[in-house]
Amino acid sequence: MTDPPPPPPFNPPPLPTLPPIPIRLMEGTTSSTPRLATSTDAIAATFEAAVDRAVPVLTHEWPHAVREAAQAAAATCQGLLEAGSSTAEASPSRGYNAEVANGPHPAVMVAGRRRRKPRQNIPIGVKKQIVRLRDASMPWDVVLRQLPIPVNKNAGRRIMQSAAQYRAMPNDPQTLARTNCRDRKWPELDALLYKWYLAVYSLGHRRISITTALLQEAAGMIAAQLSIVGFTASHGYVRGFLKRHDICNIAMHGQAGDANLAAAAAAVEKIRRRLDAYPPDRIYNMDETGLLYKCLPSRSYVPRRDRRSARGTKAMRSMDRVTLVLCTNATGSHKLPVAMVGTANNPLCFRGEGNECPLPYFSQKKSWMDKYAYARWWQTVFL
Repeated sequence: MTDPPPPPPFNPPPLPTLPPIPIRLMEGTTSSTPRLATSTDAIAATFEAAVDRAVPVLTHEWPHAVREAAQAAAATCQGLLEAGSSTAEASPSRGYNAEVANGPHPAVMVAGRRRRKPRQNIPIGVKKQIVRLRDASMPWDVVLRQLPIPVNKNAGRRIMQSAAQYRAMPNDPQTLARTNCRDRKWPELDALLYKWYLAVYSLGHRRISITTALLQEAAGMIAAQLSIVGFTASHGYVRGFLKRHDICNIAMHGQAGDANLAAAAAAVEKIRRRLDAYPPDRIYNMDETGLLYKCLPSRSYVPRRDRRSARGTKAMRSMDRVTLVLCTNATGSHKLPVAMVGTANNPLCFRGEGNECPLPYFSQKKSWMDKYAYARWWQTVFL
């Protein structure tokens, strides 16, 4: 038996010959044969990428101007590099070292803005703490770890150069909160104005509200009494006065400022003495609260794509209200049913068989708990 003949050799068909793809060069021309990138091309490409990252709008609107600027910058850098190499070669003959002259860390141009380190304002209280710890012969690493704010060692050494000045400063809260050592221009005026402020503030906001205009008027009157020449109670002086004494401005809300706290405290103490004769389970507390039963929540979860277009409804501001009456004893062992006070004598929702109100219901013209509604609640719910 003879072996089968070997298969014929496989010859792949020749690939079609395509024209070379044109390549765009930095000079703005095209060529059919690629060339190796030079250092000038690399510098220009880096410059264009940096400008595109820093100011993308400039690259999109004026690409030709950016490309020309990149080419000019690349040519300049190439010339500097060639000049530096020639200087290094000629340095032995001229008698100086180029590396020493240029420094160990030459400047490097970085795209974008240079970010300035934020300034750290160190209060006088922290400075006095540094001086006190250094006077106790503590090392710098221990001192810096105990400070409430980050302070570097160089700043601490500069503070120790004026240690005597910080030792002589008082330890009052106003001084410790300051960040500069400059004394006030009119210390006597500041002291009298602050004394006047405390006297007015002790009267309470029921009598008068302290405003910027009122502080300016008081500062002008005190300055006239002290015969201070050239003083103007400006807004800047008032702002500085408020900052020095740690006084802030708030928006007043509510009506609790009308309450007489001293009389209320005396009445509460009298009630407590009378309640001492009763056991806790026989002491009840009743209070009422409003229920806006038609008001919808103002916050909701929506898809992130609709967060700009989602809108509310009028139901979020609905003021239709009923009053709920809650009562329980001091130990919580006896909780009375929740009662409701509304405006209608017989609301439509509670009419018909099987629609009775599940809670004790009382009517009042404005759905408040007055003495008549309270008498009905006392007779029907509490007793």
